[in-house]
Amino acid sequence: MTRRFHACLAALSLVLCTSAAAADPPELVALMQSAQEVIAEGKLEHAHRIVARGLARAPGHAGLLEMQRRIDELYPREWGARAHGATPPPVAAAVVRPPTAAQVPATGRAFTLPGLDLTLLWIAPGEFLLESPHGNDDATPVTISRGFWLGRTEVTQEQWRALRPDNQNPALFKGSNRPVENVSWIETMEFIRVLNDRERAAGRLPAGYAYTLPTEAEWEYACRAGSSGPYAGEVARMAWHEANSGGQSRPVAQLAPNAWGLHDMHGNVAEWCLDGPAPYPGRPVIDPIQGFSGSAAPAVHILRGGGWNSRAGHCRSDMRSWRSLSLTSAAVGFRLALAPIRLPPATSAH
Repeated sequence: MTRRFHACLAALSLVLCTSAAAADPPELVALMQSAQEVIAEGKLEHAHRIVARGLARAPGHAGLLEMQRRIDELYPREWGARAHGATPPPVAAAVVRPPTAAQVPATGRAFTLPGLDLTLLWIAPGEFLLESPHGNDDATPVTISRGFWLGRTEVTQEQWRALRPDNQNPALFKGSNRPVENVSWIETMEFIRVLNDRERAAGRLPAGYAYTLPTEAEWEYACRAGSSGPYAGEVARMAWHEANSGGQSRPVAQLAPNAWGLHDMHGNVAEWCLDGPAPYPGRPVIDPIQGFSGSAAPAVHILRGGGWNSRAGHCRSDMRSWRSLSLTSAAVGFRLALAPIRLPPATSAH
């Protein structure tokens, strides 16, 4: 980038750091902080949209007007004309390229979602033993009868914003490559609904599959990756927990993956699952999913994996907890699955 471009970025960042007034409402302060984040990443068109939203709420805000003026100076022909009601000059039509093989789901191989840079790994069918970590007499042999894809990492803040650019970043611990957290089960399922609509319109959804959250059984099967002990490997090399996290989430994929290439299945943030809590059956089952009544979601949902604030023992492969579907927490995020369709979409409690 040119020296002038860097100078404009620096000036914009300074304005953003100093323009929030003590009397500003919290939502406006949060919006300005969001603009500061995207400017720091060089995403000025996104910043322009955020500033426009702020001015719609507070038309005379001096700090927002100054930000808009500086953005207009940087790109006066396009954004400036748009901001002041003029017709922008014609822009050449974008060249639409077909997705590459690496961007289309195909049985037996990983793929990367276009526009999100989100890689999902193929998880082949198989069997494992589901049992309580508390020694209950409920050992349940589980068969996962159909393969599915699972995110190599937890969904990051950058991926969250890439799909929903007008949404604020809800995370407490900001960072493009940190997991998005402070998202409820309801908000997570809305993100997934938008993704399914996008991929269906693009013709990239395999027949009989949809994006979703993993079931509790799918999650533990993938977490174990063929292992049978309390962890899928050496926990000190694989998990961010209360003893090593520094009291915050960490960027994804910084520690060792499990045997199937999945990062942060232990620790960092606890991950929402599709189903609700129920006792394990204690008998062989195939593709179990629990807690639903028709298309209505249970009022509470399973969390797996433990988080940055958990003791290491609470990050075990078999450790389960559950929370209200409206809960938000800086230690709770999610991991995306592309799995066989089993249920109607569900986003409300019964």
